[in-house]
Amino acid sequence: MTLRFLTTIPLLTLALACTPVDDPVVAPVLITKGEIETTADGQCFARTAPATRTRIIEEQVLVTHAITDADGTITSPPIFRNQTRPVTDAVGQGTRFQTLCPPEYTPDRIATLQRALKARLAYNGPITSVLDAETRDAIQAFQTPQGYDSPLIQRGIAETLGIVSLDRDTL
Repeated sequence: MTLRFLTTIPLLTLALACTPVDDPVVAPVLITKGEIETTADGQCFARTAPATRTRIIEEQVLVTHAITDADGTITSPPIFRNQTRPVTDAVGQGTRFQTLCPPEYTPDRIATLQRALKARLAYNGPITSVLDAETRDAIQAFQTPQGYDSPLIQRGIAETLGIVSLDRDTL
């Protein structure tokens, strides 16, 4: 009986090891690759939207094609008109600023950020704990007048809003 017990345990262990386990819940990706740069000492930086330059392009646009007869003779020439349109180009890379590191963008912290922006009438959406487009737009609109045209929160503004604690060095 002891021998049977000793052979049953390894078989049971093997069976449990082969049993599929539900995948753990994966948190949604809040920050896209390349938005935040992390330095060797653990500080995180993002960039504001770059400055832009708008220029006017003048071009000819074909309105009507040429009409030709059966032997290829043009019976009516093509008609063109001049058109102008603005083209906006990015100038530079934008200003680098310190932001929260990706692990700091937790659902609890995002909910706190949404509440803080709502209290300042900068966010009208629901408290979802998700850094969605509406939240990112609210962040950008709130901090652009302060010189940070970015959907990622600037660390000093986050501290002012009470989203993260102040460093002891700043006190």
